[in-house]
Amino acid sequence: MFQTLPSDELLEDGMIAWIKENGEGKNIIVISDSKRSRQKGKILNALPGAKSITPREKGFLYVGDINKHMARGTADNWVIVETLDPILLSNVITILNGMPDDYRLRVFTLDKNKAYEFNDISNSNLAKLNFTFPSVSKSYDYDEKEPFLISYKNKYGVLPNRFAVRGFDVTYDVLLRLASAKDVYDATSSAFETEYIENKFRYTKKLFKGYENKAMYILKYTPDLKFEVVK
Repeated sequence: MFQTLPSDELLEDGMIAWIKENGEGKNIIVISDSKRSRQKGKILNALPGAKSITPREKGFLYVGDINKHMARGTADNWVIVETLDPILLSNVITILNGMPDDYRLRVFTLDKNKAYEFNDISNSNLAKLNFTFPSVSKSYDYDEKEPFLISYKNKYGVLPNRFAVRGFDVTYDVLLRLASAKDVYDATSSAFETEYIENKFRYTKKLFKGYENKAMYILKYTPDLKFEVVK
């Protein structure tokens, strides 16, 4: 059995590893509610110098609750927000966007969940905070002259959505792997990574559970509201 989508746990671990690798000298702050206590524990275990902030009893924070943990001037503040609650998320993003200009801020999460689709959370505010998160896929450039995109639009009159693109990427990957080895299992070495329009694949053998795709992206919002591939 092949698991073509990286697991949530893999995305979490990949994001934490990237922050650990690149976060030396940064003032790292974790804001997490009780429903994300497992993720908070993983972060603090990997980043023992990180500061932790817990929402007040009614599930919100005041400016002072965050401000007292911030560094000013040339120091970078990396804030990791872990919540499924859109109200708390909106509260935190609003506070961070209102911080003085001499606060160098960047916001992260291990899971860009449905809370980020809440009306009060604008992508422009997230972009101002250099919002960075793990993802199973990236977004393709609409100006790309990729044959699949062109033929799909010519046939259906619109560009393909992410589900159609993923279907193409998965199928194309399997065909190329079959063409390069005796069977698909021989072509699943963890050193063999492929990348197509929006997805990439690097399979590893799981104990008693087939193969798992461990390839992932880390994306960042840009000022023009596009996604920049960080990794």
